[in-house]
Amino acid sequence: MKRLNPPATDDFDVLRKLCNNTKLKCNPAILDEYLVMKKQYVSYEGIKGNPWLYNTSGINGGLAEALKYHYERPSKDLAFIKILRNTGSADVCPMCGSLKTADLDHFLPQADYPELAIFSKNLVPACDCNRTRRNDVKGATSSERVLHPYYDDFLHHRLISCSITGNLEEPRIRIEVLRIQNVPFITVDFHVKTVLERSTIISWLSAKWCNINRKPSSVIHGIPKTSFINSAKLKGILDTLLENKDDEHQTPNSWYSILFHGILSDQNLLNWIVNRHNFLVRGPNLNSF
Repeated sequence: MKRLNPPATDDFDVLRKLCNNTKLKCNPAILDEYLVMKKQYVSYEGIKGNPWLYNTSGINGGLAEALKYHYERPSKDLAFIKILRNTGSADVCPMCGSLKTADLDHFLPQADYPELAIFSKNLVPACDCNRTRRNDVKGATSSERVLHPYYDDFLHHRLISCSITGNLEEPRIRIEVLRIQNVPFITVDFHVKTVLERSTIISWLSAKWCNINRKPSSVIHGIPKTSFINSAKLKGILDTLLENKDDEHQTPNSWYSILFHGILSDQNLLNWIVNRHNFLVRGPNLNSF
């Protein structure tokens, strides 16, 4: 999860160019609905992509298919789509926080909102999480909606952590939504259930914890491989790692940030990692610190 600046594309200029290019598949259909699409673009920006406030225009089926075609095969007039695909968010998915972005996808689904198929502010870089959420963008109440990387400023806050509980050899791992002042908890919680929990984050966290169990320093870089540590030392290392990951990815909600914050929030986990590391350094007769 990451806040991004909206694309600088002049979408109205793009529409005008499409209207003037008689060789395109969408012409002349787009000529007939130019004013409708322009109105929908203005509406979308005005309500910041909120699916509860946006009303689809219902453009004709021929234009809908043509826009889908041009999204998949951008012409020269739509070169910005290729640029967004390649440069939108190279290191972290703005939708779920994974360390990958596979493609450019539609925030409000193309199937339900065809007039937004080539609208730059509705196109967000994402990993496969945007496909696993399918067409789900809102829940049962007006507070339940998917977060928008271009418009939800509170994405700058740390919104997500994790809990690692039970038998720490094979723990139960869950995503935890943090309660932050002036941040709508129910909105973030809906996003987590709709996007993150359908992604591979739990299996990723499980794999990282498995590596910590095997050798803590393989994941928690900075732990001295041949020296003992205590929980205060480990906490200092994790504080630095968390700060560095937040700075590297320009978000406090990447998967590494979620993992390290979850560990830092639980003294039991800190003690367990200390004992595991010191056991590996000295052997099974080491007294706990």
